Amino acid sequence: MLQDPFRAKSGNVQPAIAVVLLTLFFLYWRPALAQSIPITGQAVPELAAYDSVVTSLMQKYHVPGVALAVARDGRLELARGYGYADTDLKLPVQPDSLFRLASITKPHTAAAILKLIEQGKLRLSDKAFSILSNLQPLPGINVDPRIATITIQNLLEHRSGWYGEADGTGYDPMFDVDNIAQIMGTPAPADCPTIIRYELGRPLDTDPGTYYSYLNFGYCILGEVIHQVSGVPYDVYLKANITGPIGNSRTAIGGTLKSNQLPGEVAYYDFPGAPLAPSVFPPFGLGPRPYGDFYMLANEADGGLVSNSIELLRFLISINGDGATQLLQTPPTPDPPPYAAVPPVGPGIWNFTGGVYGTSTGLFLDTVGLQDRTVFAFLANTRPASDAWYTDMNNQLLDVGFQIANWPTNDLFPQFQTSFSVVHAASFVAKALAPDEFAAIQGVNLTASTGTASSTPLPISLANDSVTIVDSSGATLAAPLAYVSPQQINFLVPAQAQPGPATITVAGSVGDSPSANVWIDPVSPGLFTANSNGVGVPAALATRYTATGSQIQEPVFQCTSVCAAVAIDLGATGDQVILQLFGTGLRHASSSSSVSATISGQNATVLYAGAQGTYAGLDQVNVIIPQNLAGAGTVNVVVQVDGRVTNTVIIQIN
Repeated sequence: MLQDPFRAKSGNVQPAIAVVLLTLFFLYWRPALAQSIPITGQAVPELAAYDSVVTSLMQKYHVPGVALAVARDGRLELARGYGYADTDLKLPVQPDSLFRLASITKPHTAAAILKLIEQGKLRLSDKAFSILSNLQPLPGINVDPRIATITIQNLLEHRSGWYGEADGTGYDPMFDVDNIAQIMGTPAPADCPTIIRYELGRPLDTDPGTYYSYLNFGYCILGEVIHQVSGVPYDVYLKANITGPIGNSRTAIGGTLKSNQLPGEVAYYDFPGAPLAPSVFPPFGLGPRPYGDFYMLANEADGGLVSNSIELLRFLISINGDGATQLLQTPPTPDPPPYAAVPPVGPGIWNFTGGVYGTSTGLFLDTVGLQDRTVFAFLANTRPASDAWYTDMNNQLLDVGFQIANWPTNDLFPQFQTSFSVVHAASFVAKALAPDEFAAIQGVNLTASTGTASSTPLPISLANDSVTIVDSSGATLAAPLAYVSPQQINFLVPAQAQPGPATITVAGSVGDSPSANVWIDPVSPGLFTANSNGVGVPAALATRYTATGSQIQEPVFQCTSVCAAVAIDLGATGDQVILQLFGTGLRHASSSSSVSATISGQNATVLYAGAQGTYAGLDQVNVIIPQNLAGAGTVNVVVQVDGRVTNTVIIQIN
């Protein structure tokens, strides 16, 4: 059994988030590297040093193929393929070739957990095995009572209480799938739920939350939590909430066998001289490790994803704040546990690497030494015998970044966009949509022309373009349109759309009909923060009244671009200032008491939550600004609807 911890670093707090110890059945890579390594993708003269570094290290470590992507300040500035995706067929690696991600799957799973929290369906303090009460050990097994106290936060932080194999003292059941299947009386190899049931019979090594020990199994548990809480399989939730809304249409769960290879996926090679190993699949014969030593489907949440370097960077910058689409409404700041597996926002260094037989991967963010938030991702179709490969790749790629004096200003992301992103129309975050609420599609070449709805009810075709939604019931629904352009479409989610995973398709004046996966919730509130919403209402208004209810002035404050630019004067004691907040999804609560607001963390009385009146989908909430906030300066305003929290509006109070 392989025991080979790698290191992944998130800022300066978590110096050793170990990289996956995924053991995969794999082809030997027998042929020597050709003297001339083929390179694909657009050459960028200013960044030619990256080509030299990658090809040199490939020769040093006998790596058949690598894909590298580099982004800076939110722009994809380099996307290259080096060497061979298949050495027998002499197929070169393309910039967007698919590779197994290994442990870089974990940041996706962690982001999905944060998304469930954002949706009000989960808390960090929730007990994992209360959620997974459907999974029980074999009859007669005594369960360690401490297992019941393991929280979602413990699992995210690798502090479950079970020691992992990376310590050299523990055991990771994800590498024992045949033995577990035999013990549990299930077909081999064991899947994740079976592994969890088996582990319930193993006592913890220490109390949960007290000791860091990198454990792939912890993310297997999180994958099942996502399944149970969302009501759909892990991969369906991930596609509808993480990869789909940001336009990462090719990221998917991979398979172990060569016959499971996805279109555009590379072949995998073990290092020269690597031993054969027993397959996890019956009849358990010896074979190359990358294609049989590990069960990808059991490890879907801790190491089972396949993607490309470009989509990896799109995922990273959608969290760290550089991307045009923001994935998390409240993204993590540098290094606060339990977010070490998720790229941070703010100054810091974040390095996450992955390793399996036949695969080595790296995802790096530096917002300190390299200016303008330089990030890179590399994917290789072998895992060299020496772990120095990771160190050399990280260090030398960083060194190149430091030495480049003149960075290009091009952006290659549009060239590799096969889908589009879908965001909440008020917050512009890739969060859940909801019936009778506005959303926005962002992409390239969405339509051939620009058009704006001129009357109500909104049309279902605008400038010869249309948007349809196939919801979880299978119904195909036409979405009313407010605005269309080649880069953005604003539409109203049909009122009859059912909650759950859905697919959005754009059709009309452009030949292709691109689509994206999204998630629909019963309610998904958001507040406008500027008058860029395209629906003809301001972001916020404030009106002051006397104690007797007489209106003094309207408005004393109107937010059109930056809400904190003009201060609100609360006036004399006894006056009442009513703040009107505009957005979408603010009136669909289960009851009027389910709408609340806070200003500077202080509860504010909600007077009204309902339709704004212009047309369906536009809402407003009226709240009283507490008089004791006079002179408070810059404050945050947040509204909560049925446990779902809006984005924050910042205002200024005199």
